[in-house]
Amino acid sequence: MKNQGVFDPTALERAAIALRELNQSPHAAKALEAMIKTEEAKKADKQALQKQHEISKVKVEGEERRRNMDHQKQVNQQIADYNDKLERERTKDKLKEKELTAQRMREEAEESIRRQENMRRETLTLGKKNNIISQTKC
Repeated sequence: MKNQGVFDPTALERAAIALRELNQSPHAAKALEAMIKTEEAKKADKQALQKQHEISKVKVEGEERRRNMDHQKQVNQQIADYNDKLERERTKDKLKEKELTAQRMREEAEESIRRQENMRRETLTLGKKNNIISQTKC
């Protein structure tokens, strides 16, 4: 079992020695510059990837918006078609009702003419009978 809470400085000492040797190396500046360039390249890659995600997100949102607009256009067209159908049916029903009303009026007029004609005939018949009766009395 290791001692807990006891600090072992050997790892820290090794790191300090490695840092000192690196600083004394003639290639230290080039190594640091290479590390900085590597980090900058990683940062640029990360930013480019982030931009790609943003572009992709905008593209997906645009496609979704277009699909929604297409769907709304289709729904609006269906509503317009349905309203047009209802209006045509109402117009057809009104026309049929007018035709039925006109037919009833014609039938009533014809019936009225028949009654008048019958009454005229009866009147003529009665008139003839009365003439015959009055001629026989004379």
